Amino acid sequence: MNFIVFIKAIFYTYSRKIYSLYRASKIEFGRSAKIKLPLHVTGKGKIIFGSNANLDRGIHIGASKNSSIRFGDNCSISDNVQILAGRNSFFTSGRNVSIGQGTVLIVHNTWHFNDSVTIAANCQVFSREGNFYGRLKIGNGSSIGDGTVMDISDDLTIGQDVAIGPQCIFYTHDHAYEEYSETPWKGRPVTKAIIVEDGAWVGAGVIVLPGVKIGKGAVIAAGAVLTKDVPMAVIVAGVPAKIIKNIS
Repeated sequence: MNFIVFIKAIFYTYSRKIYSLYRASKIEFGRSAKIKLPLHVTGKGKIIFGSNANLDRGIHIGASKNSSIRFGDNCSISDNVQILAGRNSFFTSGRNVSIGQGTVLIVHNTWHFNDSVTIAANCQVFSREGNFYGRLKIGNGSSIGDGTVMDISDDLTIGQDVAIGPQCIFYTHDHAYEEYSETPWKGRPVTKAIIVEDGAWVGAGVIVLPGVKIGKGAVIAAGAVLTKDVPMAVIVAGVPAKIIKNIS
């Protein structure tokens, strides 16, 4: 019996590898792509890379049926990144986009990264509430720091030239905790979009709660917790965050 299980395990492992190689052969690459194996590819959707793509080892990329993943020219994807698009979902990017080691992107709607967007290492970007899937848009030249968590249960819009430090958390959903006094987290999900306008600077370890809008050129001090909108061109700090200085 153990021998049969062993044979089945070998067959399953190698059949998956063969299927992954087959799916990898269906990826459309522009000229001068650099690919390091292993590359794990799944799904029946379309995957396209522009010219000069640089893919490191251990990447898992997959697009489900009727979905697509499209990167522009000069993209760079580091070791052990996961980029997965669920059914009827679409990810597109501009040029010079960089995804850091170990980052996970799981798309369940329409996402777009403009030119020169950088997502650093070990970020987690996906909906953290089942059946609630928002859109994600990141503008030109914006960067996301190491270990940042972005909940895309509702829309998250990041403008251009935004700097987000490491270990930040953006939550677009909460729960109606008053419905269950003993287990408040079981209350029905409530989602609200987050907006970060152009040029904002979000320091390390900042937590942004659902429905918050960060104004153009605002500075969020490290460790702040944002529970309400931040006007443009101010510095805020604290828990909960409060305005400490105008910079306009």
